[in-house]
Amino acid sequence: MFRMLNYLGILSIVVMLIIVETDIGTAQIIAQDVEPDEETQYIDQDQEQEQDNEDNRGIFGFGGMFGDPSGGTIKYWFNPANALDASAGISFRDESNENNISLHLGYLRHQYNDIDVARGLMPYYFGIGGHARFGDRSKAGVRFASGLTYLFQNDPLEIYAEFTPILELTPSTVVHINYGVGLRYYPGQLD
Repeated sequence: MFRMLNYLGILSIVVMLIIVETDIGTAQIIAQDVEPDEETQYIDQDQEQEQDNEDNRGIFGFGGMFGDPSGGTIKYWFNPANALDASAGISFRDESNENNISLHLGYLRHQYNDIDVARGLMPYYFGIGGHARFGDRSKAGVRFASGLTYLFQNDPLEIYAEFTPILELTPSTVVHINYGVGLRYYPGQLD
């Protein structure tokens, strides 16, 4: 178990470095006083569209998820495109037919320009993070998140669906899929 916690700690550091590098790179592109190229225009469009909904959700949200695993979830937005999410739940799938506690922590990057909706925002997201399951046979690995989220225009709510391949590294190397739908609430945003 100690070795699994070390793996999760290393993965968390890698995720934070990715976040910092992404934010620094974005800031450098925006700060340049040059003609906008395709990448700069894409960043500017993202910022304008993300700003429209930023006032309707907070930085921190919490809620529930249903699928494999099912349990609680939290999300912390660094900015409208980058977030950290975590969950703790019960995974009902295991060879021993015993329920397992499943934990994850990961970085998510949201893309806003590809799906238009009449109200609110519907970005898709992708990311990477650490995953651990504790039970008869504890396991740790890397989680590759992908999903679709809907951010309500006038309510501090988010609903999402995700499909997440997981590469378990200990005690043996195995790939399996997590999936689920969830709801998060962002308190303190609407008076």
